[in-house]
Amino acid sequence: TIAAAAQPAAAEVAPAAAAADAPLSDQLAAIERQRIVDALDQCAGNQTRAAELLGMPRRTLVKRLGQYGITRPRKK
Repeated sequence: TIAAAAQPAAAEVAPAAAAADAPLSDQLAAIERQRIVDALDQCAGNQTRAAELLGMPRRTLVKRLGQYGITRPRKK
């Protein structure tokens, strides 16, 4: 048996269980959205570089920004 100290507290399990209960399409969308945000941060808002990093055309990235409600970075 697993010792009680080695088992996660109920509060630690609840968020993971809630995420697992979400439809797969919602989980994938959340992952894709976060990857896009991370890529834009890593590329200082440069959409062309972020798209290359993600392995998608820039046009697709721009479409996804609108789809996920992410504000498009503007040139400075």
